[in-house]
Amino acid sequence: MTRRCEKRRSCGEFVRALYKLADESAAEPKQDHFDDVPPEGSLAQSVRWAADSGIVNGYGNGKFGPDDPVTREQMAAMLYRNAQTGETKKPAEDGSPPLRG
Repeated sequence: MTRRCEKRRSCGEFVRALYKLADESAAEPKQDHFDDVPPEGSLAQSVRWAADSGIVNGYGNGKFGPDDPVTREQMAAMLYRNAQTGETKKPAEDGSPPLRG
């Protein structure tokens, strides 16, 4: 049986979820990287952290596309890069082990 998500997640939502899993106090995001991400709020902080950590690169034209649907390929790439950073330390709510590189 295949289970499908009812709602497609955006790139911004996915990055925000990764940021929540990370040790948020470990590093303060340094600078804004993308023109299409508002400079304030939790999305901005999440995207700055992901860019500073090398998890996201955007589209290469100063755009991140926070409202664009995230593809499986993008999720896989972000999960892989996130695991390489070693910053995801919080165990999941269900007791499964944390993601680590």
